[in-house]
Amino acid sequence: MVELFLDRLAPGRTELELDHELEREEQVVQGHVVPGLRARVRGALWVDAMDHKILVHGSFTVEREMICDRSGEAFQMAYPAQVEVMILRGSMRGGEEMADDDSWVIHQSGGIVALDEALLEAIILDEPQHVVSPRYEEIPAVEAEDEEDEIDPRWEALRQLRESEGPTEAE
Repeated sequence: MVELFLDRLAPGRTELELDHELEREEQVVQGHVVPGLRARVRGALWVDAMDHKILVHGSFTVEREMICDRSGEAFQMAYPAQVEVMILRGSMRGGEEMADDDSWVIHQSGGIVALDEALLEAIILDEPQHVVSPRYEEIPAVEAEDEEDEIDPRWEALRQLRESEGPTEAE
């Protein structure tokens, strides 16, 4: 669990070290199964503490099991993810919400803030579009042949026919 202790946080910029295992269980949302995930997060985030708000932001590395698009095999993959969480201290209402710019906004004046859900969402949002195992990433280069490729004789015949007819009105 990644937590931030608001009451112990000194004003200014500090670093929040990440080396945690995060997990989200499989869920059913509106009748659709959303698969669970388990990921290791490593790196560091910046925590900028001001009078009325705290901004937690930065990039971190995600390490998790993925399924190769080409082979269907599971493999371990690492990729970068970015997160931004704003904690507003002055608001009396509790809870979390998403701002219009996809950053998390948490209203809490003190105590402990869990950052797991924001990190898990960043893991999913920054997941690569095409997941390919390193075994299948390298496509063998086609070796150039010493001989020049022969032109298909049909193209050559078409070229000769066109030359023998002379220029057309379009030309």
